[in-house]
Amino acid sequence: MNYAYPTDNTYVTHQKSLKKTPLSAEAKERRAYIRSHKFAVDVDAKTQRCTLIVTEKRS
Repeated sequence: MNYAYPTDNTYVTHQKSLKKTPLSAEAKERRAYIRSHKFAVDVDAKTQRCTLIVTEKRS
């Protein structure tokens, strides 16, 4: 069972911590696309099929 004990002390470790790696070019493009568009899902009640609607956000 894992748990966290609340404390006022700072986090200290003797092991090397993983550093945040920069995003790849593909990931940056994907993030920019997601932030500049709106996504909506429309579900047809009769056929139970869904449609993804993507529209560009207005500035």
